[in-house]
Amino acid sequence: YLNISDNPLGDEGVRAIANGIRHCPLLEELYLRKTEMGDEGAVCVADAIVYCPALKTIEVFSNQIRDTGATALASAIPQCPHLTKVDVRFNDIGNRGGQAFVSAIPHCLRLTNVYVRGRNPMDDAVRDRIDDNLEHYRRLEKVWGHIQHLALGVTDPQSPLHRFPIDILTLVARKVYNPLLD
Repeated sequence: YLNISDNPLGDEGVRAIANGIRHCPLLEELYLRKTEMGDEGAVCVADAIVYCPALKTIEVFSNQIRDTGATALASAIPQCPHLTKVDVRFNDIGNRGGQAFVSAIPHCLRLTNVYVRGRNPMDDAVRDRIDDNLEHYRRLEKVWGHIQHLALGVTDPQSPLHRFPIDILTLVARKVYNPLLD
């Protein structure tokens, strides 16, 4: 993991870090909390994390990220197939940035937590849609897990077959059955 939190890097310092992250395909956790990053730094991070397919967690809370940076991050996270947690609390993200996360969630197979509350000036309705989408997909993944076990008899979580069918079924379900985005 990489934790560069609590360092006043600003956008220029974060850009340098992001250039290095591009060469870390096995990076699983990225912590850039309280780095004084704004939209420019967030866009650089978004451009970099698409080269990190193993990324599971990204935390960029307590910065100065606005809608442009949030939209860039939201458009990048579907390209991180193992991502489960995104924390963008305590930034300056408004409705446009929040809506970008609402739109990205159906394309993220394993994403279960997006933290946006705390000082972000987006409407409660947008925050609630993010929470509703995530809860919908948490339930959906549980259902697909039960179907997988019944259909394939795969009970060993270390089996290479354990995740494959659930990912395919979840992707299909998110594309076909998506009442929350209608």
